[in-house]
Amino acid sequence: MAPELETGFPGIGGTVMSLAEGCSSTLKTSASALLQSQDMKTVLMLQARYGDKKWRLPGGRRTEGETLGQAAERCLLRETGLERHVWQALVLDSRTREAEPTKGEGLHVVFYGGFFTKEKGQPLILPESASDSYGAIALIRYDQLSDHCTPLTMRRVDHARRAQRLRQGIPLLTNGHYE
Repeated sequence: MAPELETGFPGIGGTVMSLAEGCSSTLKTSASALLQSQDMKTVLMLQARYGDKKWRLPGGRRTEGETLGQAAERCLLRETGLERHVWQALVLDSRTREAEPTKGEGLHVVFYGGFFTKEKGQPLILPESASDSYGAIALIRYDQLSDHCTPLTMRRVDHARRAQRLRQGIPLLTNGHYE
């Protein structure tokens, strides 16, 4: 059964063909959520304790029986403590085995998580449920983001911000690039 991706874009939505259909059983699907400040100058990010220890969007792998939207919502809640309903897909990114041999083929969807508003004086606190995987949570200025995250994450954020701002459709990327 194909997942329902509510895009929020005119003329785009409904059922998206099963993106894993016809691919090898090793295709890994994951999702993340883009949350920005209302002025769109900062992005909510998490610093990984694993691998390269770079900053990432909240998100993770989809579990069996879960839609990509549900995966984004579950990971967002576990990793940030924020409960949000994601309804707008911003980027579909197909990852090839050649680009990341250790991860294999996969599909990653970046969803719009809305604006992040922090109450005055209230610090951002990493939930205990995320402390094994992440060392910090922060709003990072967009103009400094490339210094803190991987090029792939930066490309996904760039395309997601552009899609959210322009509402012209969902970019289909391969390894973070237009085909």
